Amino acid sequence: MKIIYMHHAERDKNSNVESGNSERTMDDITEMGKKQAELLAQRLKNEKITAIISSPYLRCMHTAEIINEYHNLKINEDSRFNEIQKDEKLESFLKRNMEALDELVQSYSDDDVILCVTSGVNISAFICYTYNIIPSNDLPWSQACDLSPVIFNVKK
Repeated sequence: MKIIYMHHAERDKNSNVESGNSERTMDDITEMGKKQAELLAQRLKNEKITAIISSPYLRCMHTAEIINEYHNLKINEDSRFNEIQKDEKLESFLKRNMEALDELVQSYSDDDVILCVTSGVNISAFICYTYNIIPSNDLPWSQACDLSPVIFNVKK
């Protein structure tokens, strides 16, 4: 099975300030982010993606929707792929992401290709899951760049 980790497109950190909403979950992507996502969608159009899973954050969903234009799949939201929360410890964050990944692995076959659209820090959980690293608050903090697909080959 291939799981493609995808950091969302460039985030518009001012989109909520302008609308009077301070909730970070509602930050959208910028115009440049939309163009970047469209280019990546074209690059991934021939990839045989079986499922698309996204954090429910608007920036993640919007990125997933643009990529999905070539696949026409139902986008499944999973809040366990939200970024680390304000008072959440790294270990807890990693465990919730890894639990979601384990469910994906158990739910799909070895031939499937799953696209997960989430935030930058979530790549830490994908690395821990793939390489059987035990979650800990002492692990280094990893961060991915906008629209940086990383393919993880995972076996049941």
